[in-house]
Amino acid sequence: MGLLGTVLPALPGLPLVFLSILAYAAVTGFQVITPVALGVMLAATLAGIALEYGLGLAAARRRGASRAALWGAFLGGIAGTALLGPVGVVAGPLLGATAGELLNGRPFQRAFEIGWVTVVGMWIGILVELGIGLAMAGYFWTRVF
Repeated sequence: MGLLGTVLPALPGLPLVFLSILAYAAVTGFQVITPVALGVMLAATLAGIALEYGLGLAAARRRGASRAALWGAFLGGIAGTALLGPVGVVAGPLLGATAGELLNGRPFQRAFEIGWVTVVGMWIGILVELGIGLAMAGYFWTRVF
């Protein structure tokens, strides 16, 4: 569930992965997964969360996105995923960011460009977060099995 949450905007992916590993470590008396390993994973979790949001925000801001576009992308991602499933993960933020720019009075072509850049930045951040989640899961898998 945690790894799925790294690509679905409504689920806290990395925190779920980390909390699952933390729970296992606690149940096994920190013998298999050490406190040092948990500290590294906590740092990776926090970095992944910051990068996910930061890369999308930086890409959008670099192209001149408004706050309305950023909110539109966020809300569109949640609504799109809920209503359209996997297609909505891409379509929702694109439509939301574009709508936000249109509401700010931008011409459609510029609004769509900002919407697209926002989605690309968001997906780069999601892929970074997924990579961190896979690394954490891989470490867990090798230690447990």
